Amino acid sequence: MVPPSMSAPAPQTADPQDARGAVAAVQTWYRTMDLAPGLVTPGWFDLRSVIDRMPWPDVRGKRCLDVGTYDGQLAFELERRGASKVVATDIRRHLDWDWPLRHRHTTAHDLWVVAGESKGEGFEVAKRVLGSEVECE
Repeated sequence: MVPPSMSAPAPQTADPQDARGAVAAVQTWYRTMDLAPGLVTPGWFDLRSVIDRMPWPDVRGKRCLDVGTYDGQLAFELERRGASKVVATDIRRHLDWDWPLRHRHTTAHDLWVVAGESKGEGFEVAKRVLGSEVECE
């Protein structure tokens, strides 16, 4: 359980309908995240039930780097746990991933290509709704 002093920042999106619309407009959410009461992203992977059981170090007052952030769930969690600064990074386009040659023209790859232009949009929506200061490089 996270102490109350580490609670998430207050959402900056004034209108919950605007936030819902922004979440719905993102084509690809990688992780399921609670962004506000009743506002959950439709991610492919849901870590919500284990995130508090993960072996988090004490990050209060520290600078942190989240590599492979995608939607930023772990970066936002570091911030929520008191990190003084969090920088997140990821490969910007799915096409730039190191796909094995035999999979570069498969249906799965084609799906990533279609979703490729939306990569990073989820991070920006989540950041705005959470009122986060996490930087994405």
